[in-house]
Amino acid sequence: MRRLLLATALLTLPAPVAADAATRWIVKGGGWGHGLGMSQYGAYGQALEGRGYKKILHHYYRSTDLSTANGRVRVLLQASVGSSTFGGANKVGSHSIKPNRNYIVRRSGGSIVVRTPRGKRVARSSGVLRVTGPEGLVTVAGKGVYRDAIEYRPGLSGGVTAVNRVELENYIRGVVPNESPGSWPIEALKAQAVAARSYALGTNSGNPVFDQYDTTASQVYGGYSSEQAKTNRAVAQTRGEVLRYNGKVIVAYFHSTSGGHTENNENIFTGSTPLPYIRGVPDPWDKTSPYHHWRVGYSARRLGSALGVGRLRSVNVTKRGVSPRIVWAKFRGSNGSARLHGWNGIRARLGLRDAPSTFKKIRASGSTASAAVAGAGSRARMRDIVGSVAPGRAGANVTVERRTPTGWERVAAGRLRRSGRFRVALEDKGLYRVVSGGDAGPVVRVR
Repeated sequence: MRRLLLATALLTLPAPVAADAATRWIVKGGGWGHGLGMSQYGAYGQALEGRGYKKILHHYYRSTDLSTANGRVRVLLQASVGSSTFGGANKVGSHSIKPNRNYIVRRSGGSIVVRTPRGKRVARSSGVLRVTGPEGLVTVAGKGVYRDAIEYRPGLSGGVTAVNRVELENYIRGVVPNESPGSWPIEALKAQAVAARSYALGTNSGNPVFDQYDTTASQVYGGYSSEQAKTNRAVAQTRGEVLRYNGKVIVAYFHSTSGGHTENNENIFTGSTPLPYIRGVPDPWDKTSPYHHWRVGYSARRLGSALGVGRLRSVNVTKRGVSPRIVWAKFRGSNGSARLHGWNGIRARLGLRDAPSTFKKIRASGSTASAAVAGAGSRARMRDIVGSVAPGRAGANVTVERRTPTGWERVAAGRLRRSGRFRVALEDKGLYRVVSGGDAGPVVRVR
């Protein structure tokens, strides 16, 4: 009412003088990882509800059957390093050595040489030297303790390469605690064991020397050093179990958090053949994940620069997946436009946890007008915060907050017009921001 009375008393009203004007983009999404196959937090949530590991697995990997398999896995531990030190072994090649001593492996010409710390040569080979321990364990300095055997060979880029040649079940013992917390329910850990076993047999690095990396390039593997009693129990209770589709072991993709819905593989890995068992499915069980939903704010310049278009002006989503994830979007900015893929382009360029689902633009500016008050011989100052929200629904609420010494305080509210624009009257000068749908816009100064 005060605002209305003052406005009607004005004799003259010059054009407003703009204070600050700024744009803030809010990028939203859900999940962590590619969103394919089983979400680990989803498995955790289902296990908390009492679902068994078989039911968990068949929710994420449709049309699959449980079967059994065995084998060995070659895991890359060190690639073309200057030297590698091992201990706890009693055999290197055909040579007997002492388990209570450490030995150093180095390159010498086209061969590798194993020596004691004092330099005495123990073994030499231009091919592979296999190292084993009396208890089936070998320690690789800087890496950990591993089961079965370590194979050393000349590195393709010089130096020495170390590979852990390990029985499948021993490999899975070293994977599960590194992919799912050992404190989780046993059924979630059993689901992880079957997925990890299937992934190990369903994929290959394509390198003739090793099958799997020990990092997220394959699945995280810590060897015997990382094993835990509960995760070993989950491996033992699912011994040999794998998932198959049409008789073939599947590529059992898994990830941390789905954000509420998993995705089809072809929407993430461009050009890939659709896999019947990797179809997007609802996943309401992953809500306990801290990454179930996330948002990141950017200035127009920073966001557009990262996307290669200069100062970002607009976003047009041209294709979505079966989940809310963006598959393709076109960005227009001050330096041109770009069509980017959600996973390979947007996520990669922005360093996001997953492909985003929405881009929201909030633009705001402060304006101040000074006018003479009729019959009062004085002047009044009228302040507003104006701007737009895109996408914005007509009639949606916006809240105006003012910065105080202790934080942000709500001071006014308004609604979006049909165009997504807003104008809200203010009482005092200061720093303000508009909040729309829980998303805070840019900070602007009103004088």
